[in-house]
Amino acid sequence: MDKGEGCDKFNIGDRVAFMRGGAAHTECNVVPCNLCVKIPDGVSYEEGASNHLGAAALQGYTKSRSATYSNSWLSCYG
Repeated sequence: MDKGEGCDKFNIGDRVAFMRGGAAHTECNVVPCNLCVKIPDGVSYEEGASNHLGAAALQGYTKSRSATYSNSWLSCYG
């Protein structure tokens, strides 16, 4: 594995998860540094890979808040 210039928040050998369309749950990929997060010690690869699903759901909820009205229901599942 390698990292590109300007990617200072990771070291070679760090376990990372990322979110990018069409590249989910891959073993190896080229991804911009800003789309990656470190997987903490004690967190499995499976848990780290699925973490972004919750983040995407939360982002969808946050963006949809401006479209909700009082006394309305909003369900977010992720």
